[in-house]
Amino acid sequence: MTLEDSVHAFRLQIFRRAEELGNVSQACEELGVSRSFYYQLRQRFLRYGADGLRVCVEWVPDVQENLGQEHLRGLDRG
Repeated sequence: MTLEDSVHAFRLQIFRRAEELGNVSQACEELGVSRSFYYQLRQRFLRYGADGLRVCVEWVPDVQENLGQEHLRGLDRG
């Protein structure tokens, strides 16, 4: 099982535990996550289903693509 699979399984477990207990606050406390994180996940789950709970890797552009060479030279002097 990959790290991404483990994270996905844990996120699903949060929902299962909340359902079992009938109490989101208690489930979050037991599993060590905040209620706000639960509701962020819930929003993704409602919109995208179980796959929405998978880890997202955001694309971060290369710094040199967005900054001019003059700016980079200024950083070197720093």
